[in-house]
Amino acid sequence: MPYSEGCLESLRSLLRVHSEQLGCVRIMSYVDLLDHLADALPSDLRRLEFEQYMAPRDAAALRRTHGLKELKLDIWSGEDARHEQTCIELEHFFRAPGPLERLELLGFDVFTRALGAGGLTSLQCLVLGRCYYGSLRQALAGLPCLRSLILFCPHPRPLPEVFLQITPAAIPTLEVLVVRPSLYEKPCNRSPCECENYDGHGTACARVPRLITELQGLVRRAPAPLHVMYGYSTMFFRHPVSETAGCPLCREASVEAAAVLHDYDMLPHNKLDGSVQCVKV
Repeated sequence: MPYSEGCLESLRSLLRVHSEQLGCVRIMSYVDLLDHLADALPSDLRRLEFEQYMAPRDAAALRRTHGLKELKLDIWSGEDARHEQTCIELEHFFRAPGPLERLELLGFDVFTRALGAGGLTSLQCLVLGRCYYGSLRQALAGLPCLRSLILFCPHPRPLPEVFLQITPAAIPTLEVLVVRPSLYEKPCNRSPCECENYDGHGTACARVPRLITELQGLVRRAPAPLHVMYGYSTMFFRHPVSETAGCPLCREASVEAAAVLHDYDMLPHNKLDGSVQCVKV
């Protein structure tokens, strides 16, 4: 049911009164709400979050926000016309130049090619969960300032070829990569391989070994000192293992992996237990 004008005006008044204290606004609504509130948001609002649903008019209203540094979209996908229109409006937003530094796309089938269309040149951190990543290489090429990339529960699952195709020129500043496979999708470990969406060419299952090999190769050829966290158990880097304790990038990779564990895997009471295997490549 749409909000009454009186209710909307009360919300706008609250936003204006508390504009100096607001750092983040979270919207959980099944009707368009940002469309009515965008002009009342503070110009220096740092973070905006959508959960469960996003109406097309709200997606269009993103272009009326100013100075937004972080955007999180944790919403359900769909196949109806409204969802398709939401995707179109989001692609328009991603193509327009803006100051966004962190983008989290969770459970949303926006094709990644739109992310590299030239509007997100300030983006430093990209989180993709259950998204299509077939055009990830093209997207990375259009994100010149990207420092960290977090992939979890991708759809389809991360194939080694995805990382094999990433060239050094596409990741000039990438320093942290976290790859968290689905907790519910494990390699079949059979011969011949029977993993869904994976062509083992009739050989024994080698999904995880091949993926690890390509991640290590990416670490070696990356222009920046790339640190890769695979799951919650293994980290790859180029420096000596003895330097791990004092390395800020090792810490950052661990923090991002822990954030996936806490925020996205719904395991808020779990933490990395210090048993991460560190591997120099």
